[in-house]
Amino acid sequence: VRHTSADAYQYGYDVEKDYERALEMYKKADLADPDNKTIKLQIGWLYNDMKEYAEMHSQFLLYGYNDPEVCNHLGWAYLQGLGKRKDLNQAKRYFRRAAEKDSKYYYGLAVVCEKAGDKIGYFMNAKKCYETKHFLSHHLMALAYKDGLGVKQNVAEAEYHFENAMHYAKDRKVLNMFCYTGGFSIYALRG
Repeated sequence: VRHTSADAYQYGYDVEKDYERALEMYKKADLADPDNKTIKLQIGWLYNDMKEYAEMHSQFLLYGYNDPEVCNHLGWAYLQGLGKRKDLNQAKRYFRRAAEKDSKYYYGLAVVCEKAGDKIGYFMNAKKCYETKHFLSHHLMALAYKDGLGVKQNVAEAEYHFENAMHYAKDRKVLNMFCYTGGFSIYALRG
């Protein structure tokens, strides 16, 4: 019951969000059940919500090294410099660990390769992510074909993947954010 109550305060389920109260409740639950990895990881996610990234890192590194979602999150944290300095090598390491366990996380590896100027690595990881049919993988492929990242530029292929990204997207706002931060839209492709 404590764990569920802490979730309620963390996410605002039927109560007002209260991170401090949630943290207090999670810590009590952790003392009562010190072998429960789920509680320890939830404390890490709470620290993330609180923007206490150094504590998030500590919690995740201690208890989440084999969890692909946690490794993916650590990859993004290193890529963006949240709680630690920006470090493309560390980001790549965590993205690779996540992708080894769940191929949808090749998305992060593709982004790291793009940031490092590795066009071939970008395309290879985008293609691996694409095999999962995750909607953001179509976004990666669209950018690859639009910008010639590891593949010959091809506007028709870029359009095809952008349209599929729109089709598969559950949250159009998220997709639009990725597409516009990627510097293009379907309308720009059609010119």
